Amino acid sequence: MLRWFIFYFESALRAFDPSVTLPYWDAAFDASNPTNSIIFTSSRTGQATGGSSIRNSKFRNWWSDVPVSHYITRWLDSSVALENTQSVYNQMQNSDPCSFMTAFQTTHGYVHLFVGGSSGPEAAGRPYGDMTLLSQSPNDPIFFIFQYVFRH
Repeated sequence: MLRWFIFYFESALRAFDPSVTLPYWDAAFDASNPTNSIIFTSSRTGQATGGSSIRNSKFRNWWSDVPVSHYITRWLDSSVALENTQSVYNQMQNSDPCSFMTAFQTTHGYVHLFVGGSSGPEAAGRPYGDMTLLSQSPNDPIFFIFQYVFRH
């Protein structure tokens, strides 16, 4: 379903400009210091931390009506450790489908929690960024750039 969603999104963009292709963000590549990834700079998807809205880039003051009208927010929660490239490679060597899917979904979920903010008990009472919640993840442009990596 997710691959179809990304394909549909890219196809809709190509209806306006046939040369468009989505870039992708390999979060495992930036796992050692994801907060300082080039993806979060003004020339890419913009800077936003601590539950703030995007402060710069073409996505500055990007907003959504889902679930209510609001500016897209990010947390960049450094307490969430992302899997590095070697760890992802090791997971791909697992021949047991159930173990592989569990590891894959966990690794995938870490990126949502890093960008949107942890949803664990330690985060109780604080605001979340859009990437934390399934229903709001596509609000943030980083969603498409991150999900697109799975098409490769």
